[in-house]
Formats: sequence, C-alpha cells, structure tokens
Amino acid sequence: MIVKGLFYAAHCAWIFLCAGGVAPYSTPLSLLTIASWQFNDNACLLLQVEDHLFGDTLLDLYYRMRGIDEYPRHFKVPKLHRRAVLLLTAFRCIYGPLG
Repeated sequence: MIVKGLFYAAHCAWIFLCAGGVAPYSTPLSLLTIASWQFNDNACLLLQVEDHLFGDTLLDLYYRMRGIDEYPRHFKVPKLHRRAVLLLTAFRCIYGPLG
C-alpha cells in the first residue's frame, strides 16, 4: 500500500512537472513524456505500469474518490491534455523554463 501511494505521488509530481514547467528539468521530462505517447499510441506508460504492478491506477483512485462507479478503463491520454503539454513544452523550448 505504501509503495502504491508513493508511485501515485510520483505520477502526480510527474504530471505537474510536465504541465507546470517551473523546474529547470521539466522540459526534458515533457519531451520524454511526449515521445512515450508517440511510441505508445497516445497511452500513458505510467498508468499501464500501475495497472500491471497494482491492478489499480491513479485514474481508478480518482474516480473512486468522486464516487463514480462506471468509467472508461483505458490508458489513452486525452487529446486536449496532449496538446496542452505539447504547447507548453514548445513554449519552454523557445523561451526557456519559467520562473
């Protein structure tokens, strides 16, 4: 249970670093994330690892906390989220890290 919680926390930190862009190393993390989406048919690699290791994912936890019983069980990253990370990463590549 502790390992799963740490893995979920690391996954959340990864999401915020990729989207937030305030750390100097967030651009390489974002580029790595975008590359993994390209090679993995727009699926989140961390969600797949969570499902393989724990039989549960961060999204499952999110839906359970909101009281939603039926939800899509897939690992695809929504197009809007992919485009937002891509746009923020392009901005950081051109103008440098924020902060």
